[in-house]
Amino acid sequence: CYRMSGIGRYIKGELSALGFNIPGTSGESAEAAEPSQSVGLFCRREEANLFVEAGCKNIVEWEATPFSVKEQFLSSLFLKKALERTGTVWFPHWNVPMVFSKPQGVEMILTVHDLIPWTFPAYAKSLKSRLGWPIFLNAVRKADVIRCVSKATRDALFEKVPEARNKKVEVRYPNVLPPFLKDPEFQRNLREKPWPEKWKFEKGQYALYVGNLKPHKGVDFLIDVWREIQAKLPPNARLVLAGKSFGGKIPGRIAKTPKTVSLGEVTDEELWQLYANARVFCFPSFAEGFGIPPLEALALGTITMISGIPSVKEVLGQEIDIPLVVNLWTDRLSETFSMRQGSEKDSSGSAITTRTSTEILEPLR
Repeated sequence: CYRMSGIGRYIKGELSALGFNIPGTSGESAEAAEPSQSVGLFCRREEANLFVEAGCKNIVEWEATPFSVKEQFLSSLFLKKALERTGTVWFPHWNVPMVFSKPQGVEMILTVHDLIPWTFPAYAKSLKSRLGWPIFLNAVRKADVIRCVSKATRDALFEKVPEARNKKVEVRYPNVLPPFLKDPEFQRNLREKPWPEKWKFEKGQYALYVGNLKPHKGVDFLIDVWREIQAKLPPNARLVLAGKSFGGKIPGRIAKTPKTVSLGEVTDEELWQLYANARVFCFPSFAEGFGIPPLEALALGTITMISGIPSVKEVLGQEIDIPLVVNLWTDRLSETFSMRQGSEKDSSGSAITTRTSTEILEPLR
C-alpha cells in the first residue's frame, strides 16, 4: 500500500494520526503521541518492518493479491481470530471478505475512497467491475460507520447505493500532507540538490503529471494536449509522467509522443524533487475521490493546472478550473512555459493557481 499509491498515502496518514511514527507523514515528529499498543495491523510481509519501526507491536503478516480469492479466504480466517480480542475493525478499502461475520459488539469502520469502478464509463461494464460490485455492496452493508474521503464521494455513494443513507456516514478528509513540504529550507534544498543523471530532461523545463496511468486520470487527454502544443514550446520542454502503468493503450501512446518521458513509479524523495522543479503540474483527471497530487504540488509552490471535477474543486476550495478541452489546456501550457520561471501569477480568471496548501486545507480541518 506504500510508495505512490493514493490509498497507501491515506493509510500512512491515518496511522500517523494514531501516533505511529510513519516516515513522510504529517504525524512524524519528535513530539508525536505514543502509539496505542491496542492497535493491530494486517499487512504484507514486505511492509512489516516499516510498521515495526513505526512502533506497532501487533502485526499479522500475509501474502495475498488484493481482491483475490486467496485474500478473501485469509482475511476471513485471520479476522475471525483477531476480532475475539478487539472492539473495532477498520477496513481502509472495500475488500471486506464476503464470508466475514462481525461479532456482536464489534464496530466495523469502512473507508470509501471513490466509486470510479462503477461510475466511470470505461470501467463500469468491465468484468472486473461487475465481479467487484457484490464485494463493495457487501462491505457497505456490513459497515457500522462509513468514512468518505470527500463530499463528492459521499454523494456518489448515496446515488449508487441509496441504502447507505441509513448508515452513519461521515466525510473525513485524508491526513496526507507532510508539514515539511511547506518548509522553505526543505523546498530550497529540493531545488538545489544535484539533478539525477538518470533523468534525461532539464530541471524546470517540464510539465509534470503524477498518478496512475489509467483512463480516468485523463492521461490520454494530456497526451493529446502535449501532441498539439509540444512543437510550439521551447526545444528542451518535456512532458514527464510519474506513476504506475496498468497496460492498455496508454504506454504505447506515451512512447510515440515526442518530448515525453515516462518514469514509472518513483520514491517519495524523487517525487518531491520532481514537484519542486516542475514548470507546471498538470492534473486533468476525469474522476477522483479526493485528489492528493495537486495538494502536494501546491505545498511545494508549483503552479498547478486542474480539471473541474467536483472532488478536486471541493478539496482545492476554488471555483476556477480548466474545462477538459484541448485548446484551452494548450493555451494555458503555452502561457506557463512563456512565464519567467519563479514568477507568480494571479490566478483570477485562470486555472493556474498559486494558492498554498495551507490556505486550502485549513477550512477542511
